[in-house]
Amino acid sequence: MTTTRVFHVPSHLSYTAKLRGPSFLPVPSPTQAPMRVGELLAAPSWDFFDILHLHTVELATLPELRSLADRLGRLRKPLVVTVHDLRPNIEADVEAFRGKLELVVKRAAATLTLTRAAADRIASFAGVTGSPEIAPHGQALSSTEPPGPMAGSPSGGLAIFGALRPNRDLRSAVGAWWSLPLPRPRLRILLRSVSAADRSRDEDLLRFLHHVARSDSACTVETRPHLVPKRELVAWLAGAAALVLPYRSITHSGQLELACDVGVPLLAPDEPTLRDQLAANGRQDYPVSWFPPGVLGTRRFADHLLRALTLVRPAYGDQLAFRAFRQAEHRRLVDIHAMVYGRTRSLLAV
Repeated sequence: MTTTRVFHVPSHLSYTAKLRGPSFLPVPSPTQAPMRVGELLAAPSWDFFDILHLHTVELATLPELRSLADRLGRLRKPLVVTVHDLRPNIEADVEAFRGKLELVVKRAAATLTLTRAAADRIASFAGVTGSPEIAPHGQALSSTEPPGPMAGSPSGGLAIFGALRPNRDLRSAVGAWWSLPLPRPRLRILLRSVSAADRSRDEDLLRFLHHVARSDSACTVETRPHLVPKRELVAWLAGAAALVLPYRSITHSGQLELACDVGVPLLAPDEPTLRDQLAANGRQDYPVSWFPPGVLGTRRFADHLLRALTLVRPAYGDQLAFRAFRQAEHRRLVDIHAMVYGRTRSLLAV
């Protein structure tokens, strides 16, 4: 049986490593360096892959994405797109994001997304025919990582984790925490992938965060220039009473999946696709405190922080059952991708 070689763009995404099966596998960048759409377009040969799988439009321009689709068409190589987000996380221009997303969905041989709510939204795009395949991400942790809560009781407090992005309002979240009466609950912030450009762009925000940490020992702020290894991240997160998702705007969150794997309650924005993401993960009853849109930048967010501290962590027995669910979910994820890749290749072979 011929193995289909799939190249995932951007190529630095770690979770695509689990998108492999008996009939397909991910292939590395030919330069061994991370590739975005622009770098791929500069590559003289695309003989190293059979299918291109695009995972975001935010790191490319509209002309680059159009050139990508055109070149794939000339080479008769399928374009598969997974729509993780319906609104931008990195870019500020919502209309530009929407235009790029509609382009790639229209030009793709197949489209996947994570939830029924997201699939319905994509199907409503102008000029789009058919509905995407629904393929939830599945477990955030690989099988070699700790699959459940760490031993011992949590140290408590709130945790905030992630990269510096425009859709994350860290200033408002920390300001709300600062407004709480003394003694404040513990707040730990771990910022990943903080580049020199991030430090320059968000200089005022970082100065504010470190000032708060110096002013109150209950707050700690740590920045990392790279991704945090999963085992270390699990150990850091497992001690929290709740993980705070301080999003201004979001339609999907990998942190939600990570919290489910580890068994940490969540404070999250009340977004239909996030609720649907929990349902797709088999976690309709997961301990989440939902905050309404627009409340993050107000004093009322402090009440939501306190409410998150009262959530009850999932029982460890539930986590054992949940791990079995995750394993079955992963098998389904592999089967869906095998079907999509096989179907798209056969269409071009006609």
